[in-house]
Amino acid sequence: ITPVQPVAPVQPVMPGQFVASAQPPQRVNPITHRPMGPVVGGAAMNQMSGQMTSPMMNNALPNQNMMQPMSSGVGDDIVLAGAEKKKPKLSTIIIVAFAVLFAVVVLVLAITRTIGGGGGDGAENAKEAFDRYANYYLYGEDKTNDIDITYDESFESYFDRYAYDEESRSSNPNYLSNILVFFDSFYNFYGSNPNINEDLSEYKNKLELLSMYYGGAFLTEYDIAQEYNSSGEDGVKKKIQEEYEPYKEVGMVYGVNYYDLVSGEAIDELDILMEYERAGCFLDGKVDYGCVSGNGIDSLNQVLIEEVAEKDQELVNVLKRCEFDLYDGIFMIKTIIYEGAENGESV
Repeated sequence: ITPVQPVAPVQPVMPGQFVASAQPPQRVNPITHRPMGPVVGGAAMNQMSGQMTSPMMNNALPNQNMMQPMSSGVGDDIVLAGAEKKKPKLSTIIIVAFAVLFAVVVLVLAITRTIGGGGGDGAENAKEAFDRYANYYLYGEDKTNDIDITYDESFESYFDRYAYDEESRSSNPNYLSNILVFFDSFYNFYGSNPNINEDLSEYKNKLELLSMYYGGAFLTEYDIAQEYNSSGEDGVKKKIQEEYEPYKEVGMVYGVNYYDLVSGEAIDELDILMEYERAGCFLDGKVDYGCVSGNGIDSLNQVLIEEVAEKDQELVNVLKRCEFDLYDGIFMIKTIIYEGAENGESV
């Protein structure tokens, strides 16, 4: 699947601006800048990520070798007195050959049946599994209707809307875990197909990454400030590791290790907060911005602040590219699956 052209950079939220209010700020999707739902902790995300499976089915068939009679050269022509040399009958050879061929055919049918989800044509079952995932991604509906939508860059999928739409989140709380299960059901058909495996693996990584992010697996500056106020530096570092642990399972996306990126940004924000405290500008979980401005603290930590801004911009760009690629991928995969079903091709 060819990724779309990189989109224009999205302006990041200004780094180092910790929330002074005692109440947690409303979460905002950094991609759409729309308000998001409540944060789901690391334990919940670990439970969700535990449902992510990517079984790979090895479909190698045994080679059928034609066995040729071998001669040792010793005793080949020995004939007992009064008897003729015995040679295998042609009918016996034919029966054995047909038996071997029948065994191979049965094995192929058994493997195809297993891949096809327990029966029926493999290509058609793969199409149904794809239709179920695509309908759930596009509309949030668990159905297997044909995907007849045409490509529209302005279209917003139910999956993307779920990031900020409170009604969707409250009415369908298991959506993010379900969509991963639906995709894996489809992925199982093609996991070992070398012609599409690499593209599907990349697609799967992007889907898992956005599912985790939409599920709230990230720490806000407010979260870091409150944890630091109650548990200190070690407590914040432990929380960062716990909350971002699921991202380790995603791997590389666009050549970026997302876990290293998000955890690194959180550590930099912690360092800035500690600088505020040393200057006497952080008390009772709140930042005194008048103190920060009066002491010129931000100017002294300009390098660190720029690092946070760069990481934040990279995070936003990765997430936005994932959104575009997941939608584009629906149409690319659809072409492959539908053509295979029409031609009766088995996976």
